[in-house]
Amino acid sequence: MPATTLFQISDDLRALADLVNDYEGDIDDPLMASAFDAWFAELEAAQATKLDSYVGLIRQWEMEGAAAKEESERWAMKASVRANRVQRLKARLMDYMTLTGQPKLTTAEGRTIAVQKNGGVLPIIPAGWETSVDLDTYPQFSKRVLDPKAVRDALADGQAVPFAALGERGSHVRIK
Repeated sequence: MPATTLFQISDDLRALADLVNDYEGDIDDPLMASAFDAWFAELEAAQATKLDSYVGLIRQWEMEGAAAKEESERWAMKASVRANRVQRLKARLMDYMTLTGQPKLTTAEGRTIAVQKNGGVLPIIPAGWETSVDLDTYPQFSKRVLDPKAVRDALADGQAVPFAALGERGSHVRIK
């Protein structure tokens, strides 16, 4: 028997139902009954086989998905550990370069190592707002909560903001 899809089997079952309806449900004729039984048995077998394959594929993909998830979690943990190690090694390298007063070095293989200022906006250093800030007193900095961009812009424009000051950018090690 050629391979059929579940939808083709469903169509065959609908065709069978239509055939029975055409004969007004009279399938008592022995010839009709045996043909009907054989056809229905074939459809049931094809449907059962197809459903087993379908469920088998679902189970296979569930197992592969679980294995992939477990493996991805293992690799994510490994990536996190490696990232932490890299961060610690770069911090030690930056400490060495700062201690020896060498902001730029070249390795034996020609790699450049440099201490550079971080980019981006200047950080805000809190000054006297450890507990809370009354935003009604400073509505120009408020979007229902304190707006750091408005505070940073005001400080950059030279306005006095009694609860904050602009800090300095940090540094990081870049390896090329």
